[in-house]
Amino acid sequence: MKPEYINQDSLTRLVVELSSRGQLVAPVREGKSFVFSRVQRGEQVCLTYTNSTIPPKFTFLPQIEELFSYEVKSGELRPPKAGDEPVVLLGVRPCDSSAFSVLDRVMGGDRADPYYVKRRDRTTVVGLSCSRPRETCFCDAFGTGPTDGSGDDITLTKVSGGYVVRSKTAKGARFAREHSKHFRAATKREIDEFESESRKIKGMLASGITSEGLADRMGKSLGDPYWEEASERCIECGVCSFVCPTCYCFDVTEQVEGDGGKRYRGWDTCQSCRFSRMAGGLDPRPTKVDRFKHRFHHKLSYVPMAFNVTACVGCGRCVSLCPTNVDIREVIKKW
Repeated sequence: MKPEYINQDSLTRLVVELSSRGQLVAPVREGKSFVFSRVQRGEQVCLTYTNSTIPPKFTFLPQIEELFSYEVKSGELRPPKAGDEPVVLLGVRPCDSSAFSVLDRVMGGDRADPYYVKRRDRTTVVGLSCSRPRETCFCDAFGTGPTDGSGDDITLTKVSGGYVVRSKTAKGARFAREHSKHFRAATKREIDEFESESRKIKGMLASGITSEGLADRMGKSLGDPYWEEASERCIECGVCSFVCPTCYCFDVTEQVEGDGGKRYRGWDTCQSCRFSRMAGGLDPRPTKVDRFKHRFHHKLSYVPMAFNVTACVGCGRCVSLCPTNVDIREVIKKW
């Protein structure tokens, strides 16, 4: 698909159109940070942000969701009322769109999660290339950025006066056709500028981290005393899991209502001392070091072996927000 171009004024009009229909989720300012939110007014959208504190994965995996309701006597199950309207998820950074590709492997396939798949299918993801990395970014280690993610349908890259637009999927091409009045073919100058900007931002990243052979190397480290020392800093607060764009651990709860009830699913973390505890009190990961070690092996070894994709995209959120400075980059470099 040949690159297209949208100027800033046309993008502003497109955002207003989408927000007026109530189908736009985009980054907005909230205090000193940015969050992805359903947008009602186009002027709320900010595409000059670096990245959001909470990743936009909640679009497909809500923090809490109803799975079904039921009647105890009859045993009748009722699915939740779910929206069918199309959604546009705008301004997703490459690391976060690449995280969708990870979740697609885990939540899709032969045993697909129907709740996730339905939301994914009705959403068009519009990616936004980075223009500057943060100190904690290391997407170059996994090929998940900084200019091109793997889980978006169409990508915007900033150039003079607007954006070069690349449709990457059939859904992205359809979006461009439906809004064709805002787009035109990109000129050679605009494409050259796009390529120059891409090289520039890639040159700003130099994490010194390689993921080649990492899963095998991690697999040989299970008994190493390093884990005992490294886990001492962890206070098991779980912030690393809740801000991670690829974490999908959950818990299930019941809410009784009269003669029936509802079952809910909500985010959880493998760092919780209760997460792996089974009926009767059996716990395969009873100590903090067991849980700490599991988190890194799950992301960097177990998921790659099971799904052929690394469950880290180098967004750096867990690095910047950990209150005790646990750094996944140190763990990767160690092995």
